Amino acid sequence: MHDAATELQAIIERHAALWEALRRKRVLVTTTRGAERAFHRPEDAAAEAARLAQAGVEVPALEAVCTALDADPPERSCLIDIVQALALVKEQGLAPAEAVRRSRVRYQGTDGVRGKVAADDDVETPLGKLAMHGEFTPDLAELLCAGLMLHCEHTKPPTVVVAEDGRDAFGERAYAKAVIRGFTRFGSRVLDLGVAPTPLVPAAAAKLGAALAVSITASHNPADQNGIKFFIHGRKPLPETGDYPLSACTFLAALEGLPEESPDATVERIDGADVMREVVAAALADEDLEALRKAKLVIDVAHGAFAPFADRLLREMGLDARVIEDDMTGDNINRDSGVAYIEGKERIAAAEVDAEIAIVGKVRALAREASKPVFGIALDADGDRGLLVVYDAEADEVRIIDGDRIAYLLARLSRDADAVEGRVFAGTVESDLAVFDAVRALGIETVLTPVGDKWLSARPELADRLLVGEEASGHLVWPVEAATPTGTATVVTGNGLLTGLRGAAAVLRLGLATPEAAEPFKPGVVKTFYTYFVDRARFYRGSPVWREDLRIAHDELARRKAAGEMPAAADFRPTDFDDDPDMLYLNVEQGDNVLGAIFARNSGTENKTATYARGRREFETPLVRIARAVNDNHIRAMKDDRLPEARASRAVAAALSQKGKLPLEDARRVAAREGVRGEAAFVALVFALTREGRARRVGDDIHVLTD
Repeated sequence: MHDAATELQAIIERHAALWEALRRKRVLVTTTRGAERAFHRPEDAAAEAARLAQAGVEVPALEAVCTALDADPPERSCLIDIVQALALVKEQGLAPAEAVRRSRVRYQGTDGVRGKVAADDDVETPLGKLAMHGEFTPDLAELLCAGLMLHCEHTKPPTVVVAEDGRDAFGERAYAKAVIRGFTRFGSRVLDLGVAPTPLVPAAAAKLGAALAVSITASHNPADQNGIKFFIHGRKPLPETGDYPLSACTFLAALEGLPEESPDATVERIDGADVMREVVAAALADEDLEALRKAKLVIDVAHGAFAPFADRLLREMGLDARVIEDDMTGDNINRDSGVAYIEGKERIAAAEVDAEIAIVGKVRALAREASKPVFGIALDADGDRGLLVVYDAEADEVRIIDGDRIAYLLARLSRDADAVEGRVFAGTVESDLAVFDAVRALGIETVLTPVGDKWLSARPELADRLLVGEEASGHLVWPVEAATPTGTATVVTGNGLLTGLRGAAAVLRLGLATPEAAEPFKPGVVKTFYTYFVDRARFYRGSPVWREDLRIAHDELARRKAAGEMPAAADFRPTDFDDDPDMLYLNVEQGDNVLGAIFARNSGTENKTATYARGRREFETPLVRIARAVNDNHIRAMKDDRLPEARASRAVAAALSQKGKLPLEDARRVAAREGVRGEAAFVALVFALTREGRARRVGDDIHVLTD
């Protein structure tokens, strides 16, 4: 290995001019994502060569990649994981240029950067903690903001709006202070909203003339996690023009160090209440308000960012609304409340209501005694997602109206108002495929995008045509005009409260009874399997796990056809998404007839993978069986037993399978033995077991779930 390292070091040093030329373009090459070393620094050559030798890299492969980079360097700033690039050349036979393109590093996921709350130390770099352990530290938050400043390269320091969802506000505001430092080091004027919903942030930035905006949040994730979302001129950055350059600039900031704080910087605390009123006034039509004033509302703010705003805002609008889950302690954010606990559910029978979060029981109780319609609106911590909760008296069950259905109702209402010509309905791959058929039947064009509201709000081809963009999770976006210092600007971002209010108004204005409101189109198959606490680095296009998923899917399809559950001519047609290249997406087709889709992808917001079955109801059984088989592979191959949460989830699940149920205190002791300690971490563990379909909390016990 010593000889190999010496030869590899010689190659790195021989190409010193190449690395320096790339660095000037902010194209950085490294063997570590932790911002410890890079090829352009001569003092790092020996360590980088040793890492390559340890990974089994051969001299000709490195030479080939160097030649490719010299002949055709990346057009935009990016960070290249050279170890991954060389592995792709060796294992998959990719051309060096393509391997380099696929090996660009993105610290950002679907929506910003998130991770477990952790303290900074001198043992590992902040980027190393993120890359190796999925941890999000205050120093990382500061580095990310410094990276944003380097990426944007303003001629003068920009004004920046900063807000947080509440999980950091009841301690020492370590993350908020770090974010503010990341901007004041560059002389920026920082406008601090304090605790405020994410949808308020770009609107406030527009009104206040701020080019950049930041929300410190982990959205719907449990309280043991935190993160950050960026807005550049009111839009979330896309990978090619935003995420990849931002990652490179963040790496560079960590490698070269940050400047001292500028004496020209200023920090001002501002109240965003007036901006919130303006956003609501711009988004809700008079007809919506008139309809909503005839209803009773229950708003679950998930102990999050809408808590300081919701009650007063709704009263000022003249609405009969009750706000719940609005006590904030920081560590209770999203706990037993909000969209995450009801996402994916359609019906909740009366006998099951007591085991659900509070809004379910409150909506049922109010509706059984109220003389007017009752709607519940469940939000997430940062307020950009919303789901409707309604009661079906005839069936005595609570119904959940998800993002697909709310978006369809808005499209139908717009169609009835002759306001859809030239407009586009956009949904993500997670949506029910049936919603696209239903919207096209309204005469509205549809577009399918990767997961993430940034694809709905920032995609150039949708900029001037978007009617509504939606995710089934309740993340809906549509254009809203916001005031600016010089006029108005169009803001396109998710607002869970407005999603719920507009959805409820659509139900009322369309005159729909609860059964039709909850099922406004014939639904298709919507089943998702999750595997938490994984090593997401194991799943990428062509990886062993990815290839095994493909094999399993084909084998299971063959079994379903042999069993007569699928047509004999049914087959998979792989579909590639340039915007999400590592997703395994398989259309299930019979000739030109689409029967469904099976797909798998890493989550960009949580440490989990997901496997999806979507399609026509008559093929629900085979589609779900194929998806389950793929997910079983993820459980075997991707659970990361280096993580205490992975070990604890196995241990608790094993105890449950033996005993059927466990008192919460017993489950805490089992988890603690594996290293999961603290209430927030334990709540996150139970939530993950619930989402995996392995357990369910009932009172003070956890019950095993079986298929």
